Amino acid sequence: MIKSIFFIGLTSSLLLGCGSDNESKNESSELNFADTTGEYSVAFTRNNQAWLAKLAIHDLAATLTLHDELDNFEAMTGSYQDSVLTFSEGRSCLVSADLASCEFNGENLELIRITQSAPQTELAKLAGNYDMMSGAQRVTVTVDAQGIFSADLLNCAINGQFSMQENMIRLQETQNTCNENLVNGVAYTSELYNAYDTLQVILPESALSGYWIK
Repeated sequence: MIKSIFFIGLTSSLLLGCGSDNESKNESSELNFADTTGEYSVAFTRNNQAWLAKLAIHDLAATLTLHDELDNFEAMTGSYQDSVLTFSEGRSCLVSADLASCEFNGENLELIRITQSAPQTELAKLAGNYDMMSGAQRVTVTVDAQGIFSADLLNCAINGQFSMQENMIRLQETQNTCNENLVNGVAYTSELYNAYDTLQVILPESALSGYWIK
């Protein structure tokens, strides 16, 4: 009887140990943003129109944007579920070192990782006052030399911080009295009249997502 109890206890211990090992392996295999940082893009055609898909992943967020030929864009934030980066409306991406294999509404696209050769943007070069349209409202956004930005909208305000990760310009809202959701995103620089006079700010579901122009 004592031997039987001993063997039962030993077997239970071994099974529990195996379960812990498997749980540890599953936890360690779960991806996060820091594991797959980078920028990916691909041009494609939908209904005889040109589109551009861009995926930016940094330590704070994974942001997918779909641009049409008029440069209107739809932006969304993703999250990892079972090592797959998932977005709204059934969109998902499997990200590797060189490409992101994505499915958008039944379309399968491969976004190629962008190799940046340009030097990192200096936050001080982003400083200034920008105008942008938030719905029908014209908003002024102020950015200081440290990358801290602020904007006053009707009956609310949004503050945040620019920062750099490799060649990506990250954004992080630190205060948003327009709604209770603080979002993270990415920005792209472009030139309208002078260098760094235009920012395309991707902040999904934020009133400040859009084009900022000095």
